[in-house]
Amino acid sequence: MLSRVIFLICCILMGDIVIASKPLSILVVEPSHHVWTEHLVKGLLRKGHHVHAVSILEIKVKGKLAQNLTYAVFDDLMDTYDESNKYDPLEWQKYSVFYTAYFVYQCGINACDTMIKIKTARDLLKVIKTVEFDVIVQGVTAIQCFYGLWEVKRSTLVNFNCLDYFETAYDLAKLPLKSSALRNKLKVSSYCSYQR
Repeated sequence: MLSRVIFLICCILMGDIVIASKPLSILVVEPSHHVWTEHLVKGLLRKGHHVHAVSILEIKVKGKLAQNLTYAVFDDLMDTYDESNKYDPLEWQKYSVFYTAYFVYQCGINACDTMIKIKTARDLLKVIKTVEFDVIVQGVTAIQCFYGLWEVKRSTLVNFNCLDYFETAYDLAKLPLKSSALRNKLKVSSYCSYQR
């Protein structure tokens, strides 16, 4: 009888260890993605996960849930867009389809260049070197800026957007993934937004 009680206690303790994983959530650049994923972060916190979130906005979590949350804010990122002379969405409507594709590609490169030079990104690299994350959830608007960071820990990377599963160019072209951080990428095309 005593052995069964000890076994039951061990199972309960093991369940607590398994449940409390450490996901990292990278939530940039779009405010709309931040609003949607803030609920994802709160849901993970309710289930006992330790979440480190990086976003352009502060994650608004209070009370007991906030104990398992650490976060960093990309303060300067949106300021660089506002200060840029090229940030004029009304002008973009006049571009041809081919120039729009080129322009969006260049904007992505410039955004990545800006993101990785900000102090918050350097701090994130330090965190990734010292903390073990089970999974990294990254919004698609971060493009591929932080894929190099995932090489440090070789964590599972999940790309998402609010509406549907996101496929990388490697998926669409049926090419082998170049980054080992993406080797274990989770494909969840049949899940709805709530399940993700």
